[in-house]
Amino acid sequence: MSSIRIEINDNGVDRELIRLADGPDQKDLLRLESANAETFHETQTVVHRVTGRLAATGRPHTAYRRTTKEWIGEIRYGGGVVDYAEYEYDLGRQHPVHDFLRPAKENPYRVTEAIEEFLDGRR
Repeated sequence: MSSIRIEINDNGVDRELIRLADGPDQKDLLRLESANAETFHETQTVVHRVTGRLAATGRPHTAYRRTTKEWIGEIRYGGGVVDYAEYEYDLGRQHPVHDFLRPAKENPYRVTEAIEEFLDGRR
């Protein structure tokens, strides 16, 4: 007689699905906030300074929407009397010293790592 037996232990699968469906908790959100803030500080170190006004407009911004479980992290520059941020950023394509968002583009891994920690359940 030949036979094969397959067993599946789904112990904990329901809890894990519920955890993922519930979205990030406070610690996960704090990791995301920290990753965005660290990246913002890196952009501050490379922003081209003539008068300092462009650097002064820089702001990290984050939001979490519980209903859609959507986290948004942004780094903003410009506005008000500094209407040239977009032109300075465009100039960065030819002259990297002007690309103040370069750290965010070159190293998105902080935020990615925080997301992976949530998905993997590392806390």
